[in-house]
Amino acid sequence: MWEHTIKEILANLTDQQWRIVFNKEDLQMKIINDRAEEMDIESLEIVLGELGDYVQRLKSKDGLALKAPIDEFNQRRLGINGYTLINDQQYGDYRDIFEVFYDQANIFRMNRYTIDQEKNLIFSDISFNAYINAEEAETLLPLITQYLNNIKKRSKLC
Repeated sequence: MWEHTIKEILANLTDQQWRIVFNKEDLQMKIINDRAEEMDIESLEIVLGELGDYVQRLKSKDGLALKAPIDEFNQRRLGINGYTLINDQQYGDYRDIFEVFYDQANIFRMNRYTIDQEKNLIFSDISFNAYINAEEAETLLPLITQYLNNIKKRSKLC
């Protein structure tokens, strides 16, 4: 339970200048004010919630509102070079979508999300986005190949 009201937390956040500090030696990050005081957990929870909303707004501006699979027009408009829709299933008012693609910046993306179509909301707690560069994809490829080979071996045994 929070010790402070939302009004007090917001006043604390807006009455100070905050900055992110990253320590390269121990790879730790913290958010501090001008007096080098670290942000308290209540304020951080508010900020993280707002950052999540901010990311969703940016995705909408980018043309990826994540309410439906990316159609061919938007694939061209967004510079998507390769696209595969893995899953698009309807369960009552819910739609589950899983799509993968890469763009002109050579970033491979995997997006999985579930939408409540009646309320027009995305369930962020059961959604994920992964952004993978070419080096990371090369690292993953042997594991994916091994996984598929194991599945094929098991299916031959059954």
